[in-house]
Amino acid sequence: MATEDDKGVVPIGEGQTLLLNIGLIYLLAEWKWYSRYETLQLLSIVCVLVFTIYVLFHAFSRHPLSKTHRFILSLCSSIIFLIFSINHISLLMVDTVRESAISISNWTLIVNYFLLGVAAI
Repeated sequence: MATEDDKGVVPIGEGQTLLLNIGLIYLLAEWKWYSRYETLQLLSIVCVLVFTIYVLFHAFSRHPLSKTHRFILSLCSSIIFLIFSINHISLLMVDTVRESAISISNWTLIVNYFLLGVAAI
């Protein structure tokens, strides 16, 4: 098992988690979850907003990060990456590669598959 002290693992900081959280808020706004009043949507929006406040506190304060805080930030970052991956998979399942390899839509799909692979890492 790798730890932060090993060379192969880059520690996740507050800035990266904050950017991921902003991306998740944008994704929820794109899905228009704020306009629906179902329990799951409202619960997820409240969880995202609570975590946003948590990340903002740690990003802009001088409060030292303990191992517990780093674990919570890392866990939520992993969950956000999982949500992004599921979103990419659901979008890519709709499209298939066309016969013409030169078309712009094929290159868009290739870039999307590449980004999906990067997000999965």
